[in-house]
Amino acid sequence: MKRMPLWVKCFILCPCGVIFSTIALSVVTFYRIYDDKEYIIRENAKTVSSYVDINISEKLSMLEERFCGTNIAENLRNTTGPDQIRSQLYSLWADSTDALGVYYIDRGGNNYAIGDVYGDLQSREELITRSKNTEGYKSRGRTWFYLKTSRGYNACVLFADMIYIGDSYTKNKIGQMLLYVDADKINKRYIDKAITEGEEGVAV
Repeated sequence: MKRMPLWVKCFILCPCGVIFSTIALSVVTFYRIYDDKEYIIRENAKTVSSYVDINISEKLSMLEERFCGTNIAENLRNTTGPDQIRSQLYSLWADSTDALGVYYIDRGGNNYAIGDVYGDLQSREELITRSKNTEGYKSRGRTWFYLKTSRGYNACVLFADMIYIGDSYTKNKIGQMLLYVDADKINKRYIDKAITEGEEGVAV
């Protein structure tokens, strides 16, 4: 077979080389962009998760103080009867968009259920027993834990001693409270906020 002239070989090989280089560069660029995108997604997920965790902790601390602070305990101590106790608990619950319900047990063993305190009396007694065995309760008289409800959503539940400060700054327990909070609702609110701030240029 007759050998091809050099200029013909160059004419054939040059376009092939350009095409091959373009394909190789495209593949490398694609995977680089893909990796960067995956990295960004992972980092954003971490940051959003951290953002939510921090804000949920802050929200739960606020709810803890609002429902179980010493001033609330003092007010409950100064009530004169069951109707006033129920009215005060109802006011606290009605003014909060995050509290599902409140279950309060006074020193006399009387029970007050306000709002959504799902489960029967036995299940609530099991929650209290479980709470008393936690390190948080043993060290500071209150503890938070997660609970999967029968309705399919997750709740944060606080079990806390209701303490007021008496004479000589002594601590006195007047009862105990279970506070039920919709964890999924709080999570969603903070995730939506984080995403919105990210779209506005704030790093999430």
